[in-house]
Amino acid sequence: MGSVLSSCDIYERLEMFTECVECLALAGHSEKAIELANKTLATNPSAKLLCTLGDVTKDFTYYKKAWKFSDKKFARA
Repeated sequence: MGSVLSSCDIYERLEMFTECVECLALAGHSEKAIELANKTLATNPSAKLLCTLGDVTKDFTYYKKAWKFSDKKFARA
């Protein structure tokens, strides 16, 4: 778990916020992951981040949003 959070710190410094959200979710910090995902979506939306937010919240609507955002091209959505 320590290496996951260390990775998150590195990703955050590199401004790789989608990967940071994934690390926070893996480490069990769901609230922080959701907060960072929403903050990042406001400035830099992506289909991958929407899917990651769907993974964390277990809310299917984020996958639908990712599918629409990617113009039906992001396979994970």
